[in-house]
Amino acid sequence: STMTEYLPALHEKVGIYDLEESVLWSATTAVLLTMVAFRSRMGYSRFWEGTGLLHQMKGEWFDTISNCVTFSIKARKTRPEEVNRFRHTI
Repeated sequence: STMTEYLPALHEKVGIYDLEESVLWSATTAVLLTMVAFRSRMGYSRFWEGTGLLHQMKGEWFDTISNCVTFSIKARKTRPEEVNRFRHTI
């Protein structure tokens, strides 16, 4: 009851009734554009973070496979069939 009596007085005191539609539209548009820009920026930065992590993972896999091939060089003389099978598996 007191809230319903208080709100019209507050609106009149603040001057909400004096605002034109274009001002309200501009304020609403500005808030929405800010929110869309923030979300787009967050999505863009997440994309590039994921791309960087993907390249890092690719490098780690390359190093791992290189080590496996390198470490199997010496065994190739004694067990060539097993080494070939191992290398074709990776």
